[in-house]
Amino acid sequence: PEGVSASAANENFAIVEFTDGFVTSDDDTAIAVGLKKGSELREPINEILAGISVEEQKEIMDNAIMNQPAAE
Repeated sequence: PEGVSASAANENFAIVEFTDGFVTSDDDTAIAVGLKKGSELREPINEILAGISVEEQKEIMDNAIMNQPAAE
């Protein structure tokens, strides 16, 4: 997502797609929500996130990327 948003905001950036792709770990590509350590919101948020399909997560992220303000 960061590459998509950066290239959308700045014409000097481009996304490079490798012919054979590449491998990443779940830690490198996971979606996270920032919370204060020990927050009681952790479990309810995790339950909600678990109910969102991968397809819906991608759609939400794609919409967020395309609707963020570009840096001036």
